[in-house]
Amino acid sequence: MTDDYVPRLEDLTSCPACGSQRIAIFQVSAAYGACLDCRMAWEPIPAGEPYSVDGELMPFGKPCAFRGGSTERANSDYWESLQISLANGGRFFCHKGVPFNLTDRHGPPEQGERAFQYPRTPAGGYDMDRMRHCRGYLNAHVGPVLKKYSLRERR
Repeated sequence: MTDDYVPRLEDLTSCPACGSQRIAIFQVSAAYGACLDCRMAWEPIPAGEPYSVDGELMPFGKPCAFRGGSTERANSDYWESLQISLANGGRFFCHKGVPFNLTDRHGPPEQGERAFQYPRTPAGGYDMDRMRHCRGYLNAHVGPVLKKYSLRERR
């Protein structure tokens, strides 16, 4: 079990945490993969989505976060602090394919916080080169800013 996962483009049917192919798929309100060896789980990467372009991880086409009814909006205190963080330059990354520990949780994956194990650098910080920006975040926060400045430049 490690928190410096490396997703495998050529084999998305293996555990993103340990590489084991002893996995199970379970369905709650969405499909999840679970590793029988390291006990990690993950939400699979959507089929047909571009994994990377020129080595850069690409955001997926369809957002799941930030839409009405999403997990992020369920806790109003969390949602408010997230909006403040993002308005002050914070970023939000996609959870698809990122492992989380099944044994750290109580109840189905939709309930409560998941301790996603995003990739880390040897120094312990987040490895931004191995993280994918969230499509919902880009649509809600980055797109409107780009549109605003794009319109200003055309005048």
